[in-house]
Amino acid sequence: MRIDDFHFFATIGEEMNLTAAARSMGMSVSAVSRRLTDLENRLGVRLIHRTSRQMVMTAEGLLFLEGSRRIVHEAEVLRADVANSVDSERGTLVICGTLGFGRTHLSELVADFHRAHPNIEVHLELSADPFDLENSRFDMLVGVGAAKDSQLVYRRLLRNRRVLCASPDYLERRGAPHSIHELRDHDCLILSEHEPDFNLWKFELDGVITPIRVRGPLRCNDGDTVTRWAVQGHGIAMRSVWNVRPYLETGQLVPVLADVPTIRSDIYLAFPNTELYPLRAQRFTEFLQREIPKRVKSPDDFFGFS
Repeated sequence: MRIDDFHFFATIGEEMNLTAAARSMGMSVSAVSRRLTDLENRLGVRLIHRTSRQMVMTAEGLLFLEGSRRIVHEAEVLRADVANSVDSERGTLVICGTLGFGRTHLSELVADFHRAHPNIEVHLELSADPFDLENSRFDMLVGVGAAKDSQLVYRRLLRNRRVLCASPDYLERRGAPHSIHELRDHDCLILSEHEPDFNLWKFELDGVITPIRVRGPLRCNDGDTVTRWAVQGHGIAMRSVWNVRPYLETGQLVPVLADVPTIRSDIYLAFPNTELYPLRAQRFTEFLQREIPKRVKSPDDFFGFS
């Protein structure tokens, strides 16, 4: 059954006259009669006894009419609720994010947003690869340096670069590299996420992307673990400034080759459709655009990269 079948029969029940029902639905009387017969055939019961003078509902017809009216009413209420939710600061937002940025910043931003908009319920789902769309149901994604997907619309929230860093203890033992090529002789801590070739670190020298293949004894798919290894003196890590800034400020980590910028790894907001964009999603977008630059300073400010 289709929803218009219920609407069709509810209209006939209101009019109890094929001519009046046909006029109400903008159809011919013969078309209404054929559709009614088709509906009865699909149900396998007679709904209305029809003569040239009158129409009389059967017991099955009365039962189907009552159900049709209820279904049409519930469908209209649902349509109105959905339409109103688009223009209301109520409802649920499902937000997907990367593990590292989600734990460090997005989780607190979501909590702050809910505090300002208590009628909006937020479901935050963090994963290593939130841009894997196969089994995802979401309203928006917040990702770092993620590959673009043609199904999504992107807005850049913040320019971002990663930085090489190591503990003073490691640099005292092994010495600091003076060029990216000397990284081949160092213990590099490998983060195995996002990039297809984890051991290939990329830099931007005079506008040219320069890859360097590095090696190291430790590898992990969790960025916080790689950061801790760097703090503990196990090697050189390439991490986003928003992740390691506290350690840089306290001196637990020291920038390595600070004058050589890595390739950009910007923070993006992505969503499926700009035309069907509920007000609650617009409010969260505005909130992120306003609050992320305050909370997560650009590494360009920290190192002077352009």
